[in-house]
Amino acid sequence: MAAAPLGAPTPHKLAKQARILFDPKLKRHCVLEFDDRAARAGQGQGWWACLLRALPEPRPSRVTITFPFSEIAWVGAVGMVPGDLKQADLADWLGRQSRSAAVWTDGTSLQNGQRLADAQPIDTKDGAVLHLEHSGGVLAIIRGFPNGSTEVLKRFAGVPADWRMAVGGFGGRAHVINVGEDPGSGPRCNISAVRASGVPDSDAGASRSDVYVQFELLLDDGAPYSAAKTPVVRTITHWDVQGGVAAWTDILTIPLPLAFAEGHVGARLAITVWDEDTFTKDDCIGGAYHELHITEGALDVDNLTMKGFKSGGGYDFPDFQLGFKLDFFGVQVAGA
Repeated sequence: MAAAPLGAPTPHKLAKQARILFDPKLKRHCVLEFDDRAARAGQGQGWWACLLRALPEPRPSRVTITFPFSEIAWVGAVGMVPGDLKQADLADWLGRQSRSAAVWTDGTSLQNGQRLADAQPIDTKDGAVLHLEHSGGVLAIIRGFPNGSTEVLKRFAGVPADWRMAVGGFGGRAHVINVGEDPGSGPRCNISAVRASGVPDSDAGASRSDVYVQFELLLDDGAPYSAAKTPVVRTITHWDVQGGVAAWTDILTIPLPLAFAEGHVGARLAITVWDEDTFTKDDCIGGAYHELHITEGALDVDNLTMKGFKSGGGYDFPDFQLGFKLDFFGVQVAGA
């Protein structure tokens, strides 16, 4: 099927998602990065630990933590502890506290300081994806696999709902995964190093905007992949963009359908840039399409021209530039 001419996509906004983040006040020997979405050991430190902030309402049914293979901890740990825990209480490994429940990646399982039967150890050479689910006083620690399957490693009974989820490790780094961020499994396209220049002022002459970027995956004829769900992700909001220049730390991921991952169909990204408003609808400042071609290694897209849209007041926003980096995983590179 021939690809439709590339123009500017029709703007439609992704619903806002509450952010799940690490708590900068409840950590030990730990450094937070990427807007409190990543935690790692401090310089010269071995064991570190950090709690997540209280989960937003409505509470998500699952929280995902990943230890990336590129900076894998020698041993990682996930679990839950009370939110009123003191920093001094985090000096010991998760699970050894008098009120706690945790699983380590080597299989060690602890609750309230007592060792339980070991869970299945995780081979972390390719990283580790762990899901935490809490319901009805039961905490389940679940391992995720690249093919999308899961395995329950451990269930802990008697875990209060007001406890906080916690992460720790000996060396390495951990990321808390929000909607649209990379869990490190399955065929996918990672989007990072998003930056913009020449972003027009959309806030009534204030010479600044509160901007985020949205990416939507479409077939090469412009149709969605399915009527039920089209992969759409967005960056966090960059507040007070001044001088028209913005950059984002997000590492987003769009899951790729198998037909595209194996090279049977083409695809494109519909990209729109929005100005977030508190009391009125968000304004779509501009947009563009970018045809996807699977590459081996990172592809840097620079100076993509974003077509300026018409504002709600009838003002035509000028064109501006957008850049980003694409990385493909779990896909078939043509000719490979």
